[in-house]
Order: sequence, then C-alpha cells, then structure tokens
Amino acid sequence: MKKIISIIFLSILLFACKSNETAKKYEGYERKEDLQEPVTLVDRMSYTFGFDITTGINMMDSANSRVNFDYLIAGIIDGLEKREPMLSQEERMKLMTEIQKIQTETERIRYNNKMQEMKKIGETFIELGPKFLAENIKKEGWKETSTGLQYKPIKVGSGPKPADNMVVAINIRGELLNGEVFENTFEKGKPLEMPIEGVVYGFQEAIKMMGVGDIYEFVIPPSLAFKDEGSGQKIPPNSVLIMKLELVEIISTVEEYRQKMRRPPGL
Repeated sequence: MKKIISIIFLSILLFACKSNETAKKYEGYERKEDLQEPVTLVDRMSYTFGFDITTGINMMDSANSRVNFDYLIAGIIDGLEKREPMLSQEERMKLMTEIQKIQTETERIRYNNKMQEMKKIGETFIELGPKFLAENIKKEGWKETSTGLQYKPIKVGSGPKPADNMVVAINIRGELLNGEVFENTFEKGKPLEMPIEGVVYGFQEAIKMMGVGDIYEFVIPPSLAFKDEGSGQKIPPNSVLIMKLELVEIISTVEEYRQKMRRPPGL
C-alpha cells in the first residue's frame, strides 16, 4: 500500500511541476522513457490509473488554482484505505460543478484575449499582405491565375485531377506572413480528408489544378481565403496563406463518401 501511495504521489508531483520542463526526477524517481506499450492487465490498469488521476489537476490548472499536496495525498490515502471522506459525495459533486463554472469563465476570457490578439495581427496584415503578394510573384517559377492565386509547381506528374464533387486526401503545410505555421500534415504523417466544395475558393482552385501525386506551392490572397473575417483562433483577418500542398488521393464523390460514413462497422 505504501509503495502504491508513494508512486502516485511522485507521479502527481512530477506532473504539477510541469512549469519546469526539465524537472523529470523527484527523490530518485525518474520516468522511464523506453517503456513499451502496456499489454498485460496490470500494466494497462497501472498506466490508466496514473494518467487519469491528472484530470482533476488539469481542471485546477485551467481554473488558475494551485494544488495543496497535504489534502491531495490525504484524499488519495483516504480513498485507498476506504476511510470516511472529509467531504461528502454531495459536497464533492457540488465542488466539481463550481470548478466547471470557473473553467468556463477562464476559457471565455482566454478566448476573448486570443481573438483580440488575432484582430491586432490581422490589422498589420492589411499593409503586409499586398506587399508580399507583389514581391512574391516576381520570384522565379511563380505564376498567377486570373483570380490572383499564385502558384509554383514543385512536382508534377500525370495523375488524375479531381472534380468539384470529390473528396480528396491532401497534405498541407500552411503558414502566415508572420511565420506562424497553422497546419502541417507533412510532419503529422496523416493527410486531411476534405470535400473540395467545402473549402474556401482559393483552396478549391488550388486543389483542382493538381493531379494525384503532385506537389505545389501556393500563395492565396485574403480575397480567395478568409477575407477580413479570419478563421477560428489560428488564421487572423486579412491573412495571406502561404501553402504547400500534396494531392495524395482522390477518395470518392461527396455522396459516396457520406454513404460510406453511414455504414455500420464491418460492412
């Protein structure tokens, strides 16, 4: 029992010290980096219990609270030894509701701050965007379509090209003018599956230029992308999108894709 409590305590303490990324040891305990995927029931249970116990600490972190280790360890010991809890089930459930409310408010503040930051970045792009587009088209190998989409072939073969109603698998590396990479499936090793008709016009035009196996670089002006609205918390307003695309596969038509997704597993 003491060994179990010690390991749980050390694991939680290591997790709570995550602000110091180099802190991997505590009183001689070190996470083994060469562990294989757990297979036996004991190993899988051990890992699952250890990992899931951090859920509550994550909640405290998102609520800007600090862990009191005296009460944390007391709660673990009381639970393991089946003692009478210091807080009733009703009190603990009420607390969880309270924390969730704090989390929601904290996330709302974080979201609003992020959107204000995105707006400020977008304002700088109003001036930077046209300058970048004007300079980029002068570079060797770059061409421009009638819509203003700039492109440069990197690898071109004789693969089939998709139509409007197709779903494709595509690798994407997307970068903003400030150098921030908002997507990179080349590194992730798994292309995105997307219906051509469901993406912004600049993406549609770019994808339909390519055959399967082709790799292109594109520069998509805001007018063909997300304009002065931006997209989510990754792409600010007025963003020029600097893209590298690889068309991996034409999967099927949109209708065939939808029908396949409706089928029960194994059929």
